[in-house]
Amino acid sequence: MFLFEKVSGINICEEEWFFANKFFNEDDIYVNFKDFDSGKSHFVLITGFSGSGKSTLAKEIVKEYDAEYVEMDIFNFRLAKKPLTEDDLIEIGRKYPAIYKYIMTKHKKNINWIFDYISNEKIDNRNKRTFRENESNAFIDWLISSYKKKIVIEGVSVAVYITMNNKTRDYPIIFKGTSKYQSIYRMLNRENENKWDIIKKVISGSSELKLWYDMDEVSQNNARISTLQSSVGLIQRKRD
Repeated sequence: MFLFEKVSGINICEEEWFFANKFFNEDDIYVNFKDFDSGKSHFVLITGFSGSGKSTLAKEIVKEYDAEYVEMDIFNFRLAKKPLTEDDLIEIGRKYPAIYKYIMTKHKKNINWIFDYISNEKIDNRNKRTFRENESNAFIDWLISSYKKKIVIEGVSVAVYITMNNKTRDYPIIFKGTSKYQSIYRMLNRENENKWDIIKKVISGSSELKLWYDMDEVSQNNARISTLQSSVGLIQRKRD
């Protein structure tokens, strides 16, 4: 399925998308990808649900274009879980040189600026979420404006960045077409659980799992709608 190609008016297909992206896989949507392919843009953004296959696609493109891989989950979650040690920095520098360079360029005086904020019990979860989004967006801005090597940036948080920045409508972007529930199934399957237990979890959903994917769904919907409204003629079902 490729709902956004059916009609020219975005409002007509919004309702279909809100329902269909829960159950049915679509083709991946490539927007302005030719700019990355030609070298006009040194980056491409990839987003989709957790478990949708973002990392697999990103690594394929990294290999094909001899680019660097930026996994936003490392930036958003690892830096928030525990204080970084010298060994942690060495590992990040080896695997994710762009993240290492950003830390040492922008936050050398306090490499644990994210952890310090997120671990502060006096700050409520809403402000922590806003802080994390702002820091994530600032990092992507820096990658695009200051990091000139060819890079592939993938992550759930990329959807928030796309929605919050009108200029991203001109950027190379890939939306993974894997549906919400298929993504949940694949994510849970990584833990090698019993298949039936996985299906039951997908159907019922723990409160934490449901909350995470419900928030993700809003982000993914908003990112697609805000981008595809102004991208007529720039969308591809797949790379040429």
